[in-house]
Amino acid sequence: MCKRIWIALIIFLLISGASYASSNPKIYLEVGKSGYINSRIVIPNSSLVNHSPKENGKIYGFSLVLLPFQSTNDWKISSPQDITVAPLSSNKGYTLLGITFPASKSDDLEIVIEKAISIGENREGKAKINLNLDYPFITQSQRDILELSFSHSQWDIDINLSAKYEDDEVSKSPSVMRRISDTSYEVLSSDLASLQKKEIWLVFPNAQQKALDTAKLILSILIGIITSLFQLPIIKDRKLPAVLLVFITSLSIVGLSAYYAIYLSRGFELAVWAATFIPHALIALGGAIYVLIARHYQASIGVSVLLDNAPIEFCEVILLGKKGNNWESVEKIERLINGNNVFNFWLRKKYSSYKVSAKSTRSDVVESSEFQPNKGAKQQISPLKLVTK
Repeated sequence: MCKRIWIALIIFLLISGASYASSNPKIYLEVGKSGYINSRIVIPNSSLVNHSPKENGKIYGFSLVLLPFQSTNDWKISSPQDITVAPLSSNKGYTLLGITFPASKSDDLEIVIEKAISIGENREGKAKINLNLDYPFITQSQRDILELSFSHSQWDIDINLSAKYEDDEVSKSPSVMRRISDTSYEVLSSDLASLQKKEIWLVFPNAQQKALDTAKLILSILIGIITSLFQLPIIKDRKLPAVLLVFITSLSIVGLSAYYAIYLSRGFELAVWAATFIPHALIALGGAIYVLIARHYQASIGVSVLLDNAPIEFCEVILLGKKGNNWESVEKIERLINGNNVFNFWLRKKYSSYKVSAKSTRSDVVESSEFQPNKGAKQQISPLKLVTK
């Protein structure tokens, strides 16, 4: 008795499992980041058996397939070698395909269409997929064909997005559409059959808009870097109050931008907006930090050059370092302000002492006496007096 009960239970479970197995034709939509949706159409073999007409006593496989989207020149249809797919008609909201296959085919019929659908946009710029399984734009003669046993027009729809979005970021219709995974949504033809309208739409964040914003962000940063190059004199202007002001201001800009970009729900938009001036702030911050460090660890040598006892603006002033018995050029200045300028440099162990030389196009070379600068200290050497030849 117990054995019979177990056998009956197993048979019941097998039958139940078979009844829940999906045998409906299905369209899988794979949303890519390129702005297109790839499609995979699967028709179960159990449906194909009934769709094999006879002609002159010979059985061949043939199906008419009505898809809820219009064909384009971008379509690339892929299928096994023994399956032939031919577009028969296409207009707004639909495409009618003719498919032939071996009558002996034992597996499901499957075709893939690359770039099947171009992702649309709603008024807010979000991505939108819209399908209408009522096919309002087909002709009456085409609608009559759909009544034939070898035609397919009603589908289970599976939409797989390119990323995971929160529920409040996605809008969908009809209500029978359900989320089946982090990125996938499904609506069954059996659920649509009870609805007055069979229109399906799904709205979600636009990956194309994000890609566009990313491009804008990169270009804005590059433009900001280029324009920031004109602000590099901060590194040479070593006045402490100005350096501290720049340091605090630029640090505040960078810190606040990073904070709001992370914690605001639309932080990426803020980052795009801020991208133009952020490089300025970063370069200014880096320059301020450099100057603050350099004030304590660099040596500063002030030079004054006169030509015929008058300040000169253009001349070649070279800081020389003594290495053994030879002198090497360390830094060079070619323009003076009212005859004055400053060498700010890092001390190097290979130089035992330093000196400064000056020369203009109208004079010979004049050199200072040797000196040994101190780290973090500013020294002023005696004026170099040039004489016109």
